[in-house]
Amino acid sequence: MQSAAPADGIVISEDTRYLVEGYFELRELGPTEVKGVAEPINVYEVTGTGPLHGHFDLAVRRGLTKFVGRERELQQMHQALELVMSGHGQVVAVVAEAGTGKSRLYHEFKAMLPPGCKVLEAYSASHGKASAWLPVLELLRGYFGIQDVDDAAARREKVRARIIMLDSAFSETLPYLWGLLGIQENPDPLAQMDPPIRRQRILDAIKRIIVRESLNQPTVVIFEDLHWIDAETQALLDLLADSIAGARLLLLVNYRPEYRHEWSGRAHYLQLRLDPLGDENAAAMLEALLGNGADLDSLKRLVTDLTGGNPFFIEEMVQALFEQGILARNGTVKLVRPLQQAHLPVTVQGVLAARIDRLPASDKDLLHMLAVLGREFPLGLVQRVAAAPAGELELGLLRLQAGEFIQEQPAVNHVQYVFKHALTQEVAYNSVLIERRKALHERTAQALEALFVDSVDEHLADLSYHYSRSGNDARAIDYLIRAAQQAQQRSAYSQARAYLQQALTRLNDQPAGLERDRKEIAIHTGLGDTAIVMSGYAAAEYEHHLTRREELAQRLGDTTQIFYSLVWRSILAAFRLELNKALDIGWKLLGMADHEHDPNMQLQAHGSLANILWLLGDFTGSLEHAEKGLGLFAHEQQLGPGEEHMRAACQFHACCCTAALGFPDKGLRRVLEFLTWVRERAQLLPMAFALNGVATILAWRGEGTQALKYADAQLALTAEHGFSNWHSFGHIVHGQALALLGRTDEAIAEIKAALDSYEATGAVIPGWAYASLAFAFLAAKQPEEGLRVAAKALEVAAHTGNAADQSELHRLHGELLLMGEPTKVAAGEASFRAAIETSRKQCAKFPELRATISLARLLVKQGQRDEARTMLADIYNWFTEGFDTPDLKDAKALLDELAT
Repeated sequence: MQSAAPADGIVISEDTRYLVEGYFELRELGPTEVKGVAEPINVYEVTGTGPLHGHFDLAVRRGLTKFVGRERELQQMHQALELVMSGHGQVVAVVAEAGTGKSRLYHEFKAMLPPGCKVLEAYSASHGKASAWLPVLELLRGYFGIQDVDDAAARREKVRARIIMLDSAFSETLPYLWGLLGIQENPDPLAQMDPPIRRQRILDAIKRIIVRESLNQPTVVIFEDLHWIDAETQALLDLLADSIAGARLLLLVNYRPEYRHEWSGRAHYLQLRLDPLGDENAAAMLEALLGNGADLDSLKRLVTDLTGGNPFFIEEMVQALFEQGILARNGTVKLVRPLQQAHLPVTVQGVLAARIDRLPASDKDLLHMLAVLGREFPLGLVQRVAAAPAGELELGLLRLQAGEFIQEQPAVNHVQYVFKHALTQEVAYNSVLIERRKALHERTAQALEALFVDSVDEHLADLSYHYSRSGNDARAIDYLIRAAQQAQQRSAYSQARAYLQQALTRLNDQPAGLERDRKEIAIHTGLGDTAIVMSGYAAAEYEHHLTRREELAQRLGDTTQIFYSLVWRSILAAFRLELNKALDIGWKLLGMADHEHDPNMQLQAHGSLANILWLLGDFTGSLEHAEKGLGLFAHEQQLGPGEEHMRAACQFHACCCTAALGFPDKGLRRVLEFLTWVRERAQLLPMAFALNGVATILAWRGEGTQALKYADAQLALTAEHGFSNWHSFGHIVHGQALALLGRTDEAIAEIKAALDSYEATGAVIPGWAYASLAFAFLAAKQPEEGLRVAAKALEVAAHTGNAADQSELHRLHGELLLMGEPTKVAAGEASFRAAIETSRKQCAKFPELRATISLARLLVKQGQRDEARTMLADIYNWFTEGFDTPDLKDAKALLDELAT
C-alpha cells in the first residue's frame, strides 16, 4: 500500500479522475491512506501540460478531506441503518447551517451502503416552494426510469410495468401516478374527484410504493434541503414519518435550522446537528489540504478563526489563498507571499464573491450564466444558452469544475452539472448585473422551450420562473397560468393560487385590450376553482372571482363566458339558499341558451332550473325542466363531463319529483332504470346521483333495509372517488335509513356529522337535510332536540324560500310537539294543517298523505272521526299506485278502523 503521494505532478482521487481523462496521461498509484479518512483512497498521478494544468490540485486535496470530524455522525447513521435492516424503520434528520457539510455527509454514507440497499433521492430547489411536488416528481421519474425522450404512452407503460412488478395489487394506484406525472389517459377517471381527496390518494399511493419497496430490500430515501420544500412534498414526508416504523426503510432528510417539522416526538426519529468543526478537526482538515509545514501554523490558526470551523468556508478560504498567490504548491505547500497581502473576506459569501471576481472574464461570464440556469442543469441547456463555441465551452466547464464551482453528476442519457454548493450559485447569481440577468433568464426560457418542445409541460415551473425574472411579463403570465392549471390537476391548490396571484399582479401592468381581458378571465376562473376547494362552494372569495370573471366577459361580449359564469353564480346562490337570486339567473340562462340554439347551454339552463325549483318546492316546474333537459339528447348519446353531470341532475330531479307528486312506484322504477343506465356506462358522478336517488326514494317509501343497501353503495362510491358533497348527502340518507330501522343513536350521530361537513363548505343546510335529522330525533323519542331542529329548519325556509321539505317539517314539528307535551293539541293540529296546506300548494300528494294521516289520528283522539275519515279518504282515493308502501298501508288501516 502506498503511504504518500509523489512529490512531483498532480495527484487525483478516483472521484475526480473523470475531470482529466482525455486531456492528460494518468498513472495509477494505488490505494493511499489519508489522515481523517477511514478507508484508503485510490489515486492517480496526472502528467503532462496543457490548458488545464494546475487547476486540479486543490480539488484533489478537498477530496481527501471530505469527512474530517464527522465520524460520530456517520456512525450514528450506520446504527440507524442496522435498525432498519432488522425491520425497524428510522427517520434521520441532519440539521446544519449552510456550508457545514450536510450533503457531503450523505455522499459519504451512500458510498458505504451495503450491497442490496435501494436508494431513492431528491432535493429541493431554492424556488421550489412554488413548484408543487418538485422533489417528488424527481424521485418518481428516477424510480420509474422515465427519460425526456419518452412520450406519454411510453411513460405510462414504464410506470405500469414497474408497479405490476412491484405488486399487481397496486395497479389501482396507476391513475393517481399518471395524473401526478401528467401522463393520464383520456378521459381522466379522476377528473371529477374531490381535489383534497385526490391529493390524499396520490400521497397514499406514493407512500405505499415506497413502503412496499422496502419489503424487497432495505430502502434509503433521501430528501435534501427541506428549507426549500413545497407543501405537497412536505405532506408526503409527514405521511412517511408516520408510516415507516415497521418497515425496512431509512428516511434521510437535511435542512437548515430555520426549517420546522412535527416529527420530533417519534420514537424512530433521530436528529443529528452538524456544528462547525472544533479546533482539532479544523486543524486536521487544514493539514490534509496544506500539509504539516510549521511555517503554515499561523496561517492555519488565522483561517480557523476567520471561518469559525465551517468546512466549506475553510475550503473556499484556502482556495482563495492559492488563487491570490499567497500559497503555492511544488510538491509541498509554501507561503510565497506575505500573509498581510492576502484579501480575506469575513464571510463565506465574501470569499466566494472574490474568487468569482478573480476568474478570467470568459469563465466568470460562463459561471454567471450557469447560476441563472439554476442549481442543476443539463449540458444540452448550457450549449443552447451559451454563445461560446463547443470546444471553448467544454474547456470552460472543466475549469469551473477544477475550481470547485460546479461538478458533473450522474444522469440518464445526458451530461448534467450541479453547483458544488447552493451558496456558490447564490453568490454567483447575485453578482450578475440586473439587465444581463434578465437577458439570461429570457435566453434560458427560450432554450428550455426549444430543448423540450415535445415535453414542455414537464418544465412549466422552470419556464414561469425564468420568464418571470426576464422582464417578459407576457410570456411569464402565459406560463404561470399553465403552471397553475398543472398544479390544480395535481391537487396542489395552494401552489396554483400562488402562481395565479403572481400572474394577476403582472397582468395589472399590461396594457388594456382583448388579450389582456381573456387572460384575466382565465386567471379568475382558476382562482375561483382554488377558492371552491380551499374555502368552500359558498365562500366570499369564490364569489369575488366569479363576479370579476363575469364583468370581464360582459366587457368582451363573450356569450359563452357570460353564460357559464352565470351557471356557476346560480350554483353559488343555490348553495347559499339565495333562491330568488338563483331563480332569476336560471331564467336568464334559459333565455340565453334558447337565443343561441345551443343544446349544451339549454341542458345547463334546464338542469339549473330543475334544481332551483325543487329547492323552492315547485315539484311540477322542476319535473318539467328536468324532462326538457333529458329530451335534448338521445338517451345513449355520450356527453362531456359537465353535460353528463347536468343530465344526471335532471334524471335525479325527475325521479324524485315523480315520487313526491304522488307516484312512488313510478319514481322508484325511473330511478332504478337510471341506475342501470349509468352502471352500464360506468359513469361515476352520475352513479352517485342515481344511488342517492334510489336510497332517497326508498327512504321516503319507508323501506329502511333497501334504502340502507343503496346508501352503503353510494358511500363506498363517493369515498373511493372523492365526491365530497355526495358523500355528505349519502350519510344523511344513510342516517335516515338507520332511523327507520330503529338504530337511532347511530342515525343522529351520522346525520349531525354530515351536516357539519356540508356546512363547512360555506353552504346553508337545506330543509330536506334538517328533516332527516328531525325524523331521527322523533324515532329516538327525543322531542326537545327534534323540535329545535324542526324550528330552525322552518325559520330557514321562511327566510330563504326553501320549501322542498316544508310540509314534512311542519308534520314532524307537530309529531314532536305532541310527543313532548301531549296536551298541546291545538298547536299540534296547527302544524299538521300547515303541512297539508303547504303540500296542496305544491301538488305534493305523497307529503300530503303523510300529513293527513298525522292529522286524522289526532282528530280521532279528539272524537272527530267523521272529519278524519273524510279527509283521509279524499287523499287516499287520489292514489293509483304505491299501495304496498307503509304510508298507504297505514292510511288504509286507519280508514278501515274508522269505517267500523
